[in-house]
Amino acid sequence: MHPPKKLVPIMNFRQMAIALLSLLAGALVYLADRPPEATWFVQNLPFNLSLHNYAGGFLGGLGKFLPAFVHVFAFSVLTAAVLGETRMIRLNACLFWLAADTAFELGQKFPDQAVKLVPGWFSQVPILDQTSHYFMNGSYHPLDVLAGVAGAAAAYFILSITTQSHPSKQSQPINRHDQQEEGIA
Repeated sequence: MHPPKKLVPIMNFRQMAIALLSLLAGALVYLADRPPEATWFVQNLPFNLSLHNYAGGFLGGLGKFLPAFVHVFAFSVLTAAVLGETRMIRLNACLFWLAADTAFELGQKFPDQAVKLVPGWFSQVPILDQTSHYFMNGSYHPLDVLAGVAGAAAAYFILSITTQSHPSKQSQPINRHDQQEEGIA
């Protein structure tokens, strides 16, 4: 008798590439469209990587809201690419990142309340130590929330069209006995 078969998700590399390219595009927005002192990761580099003096404002008003779109879009696609290709995973990934982005936007609108929710131990962890600063110095705009909604919708659409068309390709049962017979394990 064979042991029970396990389902192992197969990462969707096309979705992974889309997510990583989107994150790269988002980073370029920060490098080119924002002053270096306004962006934590650019400001804290040991060298000047900012392109703001050469291309600052090249995106116009779109540059203000594009990061909210990209964050939700890229992280939704990345999450679904790693976790699997079911409709429920795609939907939950998009809703989770939309909720996270919206919570951070609302934290900028209500910074005093948001800072009170930040755990004290965050101050001991690089990157997380900037959370209170983000809330206190960020600026809320409802179009950021709308950009997040658009990012979630775009991510769901892209995930839907880049998902394997056959459920059997979404997850493949593996059985150690079968792998040993095929010389895999």
